[in-house]
Amino acid sequence: MSSWDGTPELAELLDAARRKLERNWLRIEDTVDVTASPLAPELWRLCTAIRGGRAKSFTKKITVPLTEIDRWLHDNTGQGLLATLGPLTNKKLAEAEKSAYREHWPREIRSRLGEGADEFWVEWLRSSGKFVQQNYFPALRAAPEVLKYLPAEDIALTELAERATGDTKALGRDGRLASIVLHALALKQGVPRPDSVEAERAVWEAAGVIVDTLSSQVMVLGMRARDEHLLGRFLNESAEAGLPFVITLDQLTRFPVTGFEGPVFVCENPAVLAAAARTLGAQCPALICTQGQPSATARRLLAACSDIHWRGDFDWTGLRTTAAAIDRYLAVPWLMDADTYRTASNRGPSESFKESDLLYDATWDTELSALMRATGRAVMEERIIPELLASLRAASTA
Repeated sequence: MSSWDGTPELAELLDAARRKLERNWLRIEDTVDVTASPLAPELWRLCTAIRGGRAKSFTKKITVPLTEIDRWLHDNTGQGLLATLGPLTNKKLAEAEKSAYREHWPREIRSRLGEGADEFWVEWLRSSGKFVQQNYFPALRAAPEVLKYLPAEDIALTELAERATGDTKALGRDGRLASIVLHALALKQGVPRPDSVEAERAVWEAAGVIVDTLSSQVMVLGMRARDEHLLGRFLNESAEAGLPFVITLDQLTRFPVTGFEGPVFVCENPAVLAAAARTLGAQCPALICTQGQPSATARRLLAACSDIHWRGDFDWTGLRTTAAAIDRYLAVPWLMDADTYRTASNRGPSESFKESDLLYDATWDTELSALMRATGRAVMEERIIPELLASLRAASTA
């Protein structure tokens, strides 16, 4: 090459040229600026030689046209700048491709889901960079097909995957498709993005998807069944003993229940059911604990009930689940009113709503929604356990 072959000065200059070319569509035009340093002290001499002159005095910062570096390399090595640098990444082209994908995927999702496309979800996909990550492209393609089937009526996860993609393992193999679908479902349900296996299962089940029949459960107390099969006997004996009982979807599938007499009360938190078991025992009327979003087991059990009294936490998700129960089961709100919220919130500090929470209007009590917005605080069921126990006690003697 020349006396500069293998020197740190030439390496410094070629690195600067590489950076410029990769940000300039690989075009040999414009200039590069380099600065002499202790690691490349003779850089100014090399740049002066490339420009065809003799170095007369030290200059720390030097500007060199790419065309002159290209010519100098041709003269000294027989190959130009692009060949010398080897494979280069056209970053401008990559950015143009990414920009095209950022526009393509929202159009694709909206065209396939129509009004079912959640704009918050689309924006999350954009901000998380998934629109430009090629390993997510198959998931982005398949997600609208999965969401078209949801909510469902107790469809198995593998069956959903097969219907939507033709592959029973598509919602479990690498997790990408399941992850973006779960985020869409969580937004629709007004719950946080699931960050654990249990939370993922709850989101799936709230959309009517059964992950497996053993992990889908519901906790009950005082449920007396008409049926004489094994599950019916378990329920009746547990009710007589005043003991909480956990029902699985597998049990309900093997031993369907045909109905329950009297009112059925629904709470969200196990602490309420545990307090009722300790305090009321066998005198407790039928009580179901959903532990958040109703599971597939809870929904199947509730389908066998006719007089349902429903409540949840005083948060936006609690309002949503109560509204859904009113629509689905003709449920009556149970101490889910403005007066109860006011009493509970005055008892002490409560957790503030998150900025990401999606507000919801309680159509059965508009004052409740307005009061919750005004206070900006959620109140959990545990705060009103005395009122709930008093209500259950009154129902047991009615």
